[in-house]
Amino acid sequence: KELDILIIETSGVSDPKPILATLAAAEGISVDSVVCVFDAATADDPSFGASEDAQKQLACADALVLSKVDLVGDDADALDRAEQKLLAMQQHAVAALSCDAKCMARQRPQVFRASQGCGIELAAFRGL
Repeated sequence: KELDILIIETSGVSDPKPILATLAAAEGISVDSVVCVFDAATADDPSFGASEDAQKQLACADALVLSKVDLVGDDADALDRAEQKLLAMQQHAVAALSCDAKCMARQRPQVFRASQGCGIELAAFRGL
């Protein structure tokens, strides 16, 4: 039986380009989306998304997930700031890194918010 969906999780921060290149060369495989997850509770930390590999992930992402939004509490403004910071970082990463069309699917990715113990429907990422 053929696979309908394959999810590859890189277990932390890593450069997605080699993985995308391998998948692009594989027969019968297409990449729907590149999802990048960031911890909303650490958005105020100066090191939030600052590593080189995190920048590479941001540059290739067409969907961003702010996880652990429940740990931010009821502060909707803090979540909005975290989301805006993440989008600004993504735009900076795209400008700073040379991303070809195979890597960067769109200039402004969609942002999802996820609380601890709550999943996001995989269907939300299809066709991004």
